[in-house]
Amino acid sequence: TAAADPSRAARRLLKDLRAEFRHMRADTIGPELATRRVILSQVLRSRAVRQAVRKEMSDRNVTRRDALRTARKHALEIAADYSHAFVRVMDRALTWLWTRLYDGVDVRNAERLDHLPVGCEVVYVPCHRSHMDYLLLSYVIYYRGYAVPYVAAGVNLNLPVIGRYLRKGGAFFIRRSFRGASMYPIVFMKYVDVMLGRGHPLEFFIEGGRSRTGKILTPKLGMLGGIVRAFLGGVRRDLYLVPVSIHYGRIAEESAYDAELSGAKKQKESFGALLKARSVLKQRHGTVYVSFAEPMSLRETLGERLGRFSEGQNDPVVQEEQRRFVQKLGFRILHEVNEAAVVGATSLSSTVLLSSSEERRVGKECRSRWSPYH
Repeated sequence: TAAADPSRAARRLLKDLRAEFRHMRADTIGPELATRRVILSQVLRSRAVRQAVRKEMSDRNVTRRDALRTARKHALEIAADYSHAFVRVMDRALTWLWTRLYDGVDVRNAERLDHLPVGCEVVYVPCHRSHMDYLLLSYVIYYRGYAVPYVAAGVNLNLPVIGRYLRKGGAFFIRRSFRGASMYPIVFMKYVDVMLGRGHPLEFFIEGGRSRTGKILTPKLGMLGGIVRAFLGGVRRDLYLVPVSIHYGRIAEESAYDAELSGAKKQKESFGALLKARSVLKQRHGTVYVSFAEPMSLRETLGERLGRFSEGQNDPVVQEEQRRFVQKLGFRILHEVNEAAVVGATSLSSTVLLSSSEERRVGKECRSRWSPYH
């Protein structure tokens, strides 16, 4: 018996170490990768999508095969195709890009990620100022030793060639509007459910589009509401929302924003526009500040409402209360983003100028000579 006790203790220790290493591996590179086809199969086999297929057959008088083909088309349009090998290649490319564009990348309060519970689900919610945002935040998270998040990107970025590479970096695409496609929102939210259930970190921009003025925009609540509903459905025991502020010395798209603020029409993203944007590589854009706010536990934030919301999904009164909760949560996230923001040299000097006794004259001269992002 004395000889058996050390043996049992060694086996127990080995088991605990294996579990700890599994958690560390998942935190660093994410859960075990399934092929895109396997994930799409999970989405299309879900009860919600099967019900949507039956409704499509009834409403549009189409065959089951045609309805399934439509659902699969939506899923293929949405789904990412993440590749570790591609991320390692992009690590080198982005290191060169940041060195070329910026004087430095200053990361603040990233140690808050280290204090999150082991194996928890994380959703990053950054502000949106530039197309550089999703590349920069994924790069910072990767260098902190955490799994690269899957990023909800506008379908306008799903361009030939570019879209394929964005998918390999973890981008999944969302339409600006769900109108005219009754199955699309169900397939999209079921894809989000599957990704959350598998333990993949996510990232989305709660403002929707990029802010042209640098001011925080009103939150768009569709994605946040879907994540809350997925959590209430039991996909994870807890989920942490991490607000992130990204502040640039100069915005890479400043000339385009300048034109839009002067009344010009927004130019659509295209491969040609990307080639023209090479001129930004000849300029310096100051320092970038990436600041992490305190992570918010969704379970703790819901508190006593968790049970009521989970059990009353079909109750109109509970649905209205849940809608108000999501709205308040959206504004709270943006408040935390604003609190974490760094006051850069540009913001500070602008404040000094606008606070002077000659505010109007100086402001008029600035508008006639400078971009608001200089």
